[in-house]
Amino acid sequence: MAQEQQKVLGVDVSKDKLDMYLNQTGEAWTVKNDRQSIRRLVKACHKKGVTLLVMEPTGKYHWELMTQMVQGGIRTAVANPKKVRYFAKSLGIIAKTDKVDAKVIAEFGNKLGPRVIQQIDKKMLHLKELVSRRRACVKAMIAEKNRLSSTINPVVKKSITTILSALKKQIDLIQTAIIKAIAVDEQMDKTFKLLQTAKGVGEVTAAILVSELPELGKLNRKEIAALVGLAPFNKDSGTFRGHRMISGGRFFVRQALYGDSFGNKIQSSVEKIL
Repeated sequence: MAQEQQKVLGVDVSKDKLDMYLNQTGEAWTVKNDRQSIRRLVKACHKKGVTLLVMEPTGKYHWELMTQMVQGGIRTAVANPKKVRYFAKSLGIIAKTDKVDAKVIAEFGNKLGPRVIQQIDKKMLHLKELVSRRRACVKAMIAEKNRLSSTINPVVKKSITTILSALKKQIDLIQTAIIKAIAVDEQMDKTFKLLQTAKGVGEVTAAILVSELPELGKLNRKEIAALVGLAPFNKDSGTFRGHRMISGGRFFVRQALYGDSFGNKIQSSVEKIL
């Protein structure tokens, strides 16, 4: 449970910098988002007596901070951005700047006590980066295909076709690397193969689930369903009984489960495993 006496450091992460706010003292400062600066920040956290550091996930830009903090013995949590924004609205905070965000994150960590990361799995981070890169290549391929369907210039068509061919090769190479990255970890490989026993789940979907949902096998079905956003929540008020709906959850997991290429038909199959 969150305690008022906690000294929580909220960090708003961006590509080039880290904006910070320490809840007990109101101290705010900014450092570069690079390895050396974060190394000094770990020492500063120990010196200031920080009991919890909270950040939001920002693609790959929070990985170095998260890794060094956990390895440096600082209790660290990565908060759900939606929950942080809802928390800000509950406080009547509408403005959104890096410094304001850092303060909100710190207060969120102090009041609600997000789940603390127990350890950093470098193999999992390596896999997440591969999956993220594959996703980016697929997105680029879709964009190029859309351009190809609307162009009449033969030179442009040839250029797009060349890029599509290169992207296809890169996706195949990355997919091979993903399979290899999963295979070197016994638990990940076991989960990866088990997921593919569900109807409609292939290598791509299984890889996304393994990389984006490391809690598989560690939480019960209800907890996993809520985490992913598959659990229907009540929408009742007084005598009104609203339609139960699912919402939220981890975007890329839900996208893999409900995307056009897979469809809703695999939900029940995956739920049996989850």
